[in-house]
Amino acid sequence: MSFEDVVQHHFPGSLPEGHFVRRAAVALIQHHGFTPANTLACVGVCRDELCRSLFDQVEDMWGEAFDVSSLGGILTLGRTGFAAAQAHAPQIQGRCRYVFFLFSHIGISAEGDLGIAMRPGREEPSAACGALVALMKDRTTAQERGGVDWSDPEQSFLKLRVKRMRDLGDSHDLVELTKAVHRATVEDLRMLLAEAVDRHREDYAVVAGVQIHGPDGLNLAWPGASYLVVEGTRSEIWF
Repeated sequence: MSFEDVVQHHFPGSLPEGHFVRRAAVALIQHHGFTPANTLACVGVCRDELCRSLFDQVEDMWGEAFDVSSLGGILTLGRTGFAAAQAHAPQIQGRCRYVFFLFSHIGISAEGDLGIAMRPGREEPSAACGALVALMKDRTTAQERGGVDWSDPEQSFLKLRVKRMRDLGDSHDLVELTKAVHRATVEDLRMLLAEAVDRHREDYAVVAGVQIHGPDGLNLAWPGASYLVVEGTRSEIWF
């Protein structure tokens, strides 16, 4: 299968990431009152340098963003990190607004091979997402280990988070794992928002999915769970 065939099979509806970010902006700015002047963008992607392009696209559209990234794109900022984002957001007429861009990621070769990417300066392909590929090779250890390894905190936290994923089962499929991490991250943010947000004075949007690295520097975005809550009312964002 080719890159295009694999994307269509596993990630139908994917868009060039710049197009994706612009579509989200059009929906939020034109229809819901979110603007770069009144909204703090928060971006959570993997630490992989290949993911930086999505971060840059968001900052080009929304201005300087609050970074909530970690290995695999899992959400690790917790209550303290979220409180920092709240303290940084513009306050316009007593209201604060946030838009969260949350993405796991995967590489797909021109030949359709999953989990690999070509990087400048390297002749051989390397893993993407490297953290998830490494986790798949260490699933037994991940299930047995009981706490955070402080010599490798983010990867061990990722392992512990995957252990909690009821919908993953024992699958060793990288696509399923990548999508499960996306869902877990959205759920972790939902719990933070439910605990910390005052809906009488704070509105927020969640724009989430999977970033796909293809041949020749191509980056796509697969739309996952995306919605907004304005004055306590939830609406879906469709791409």
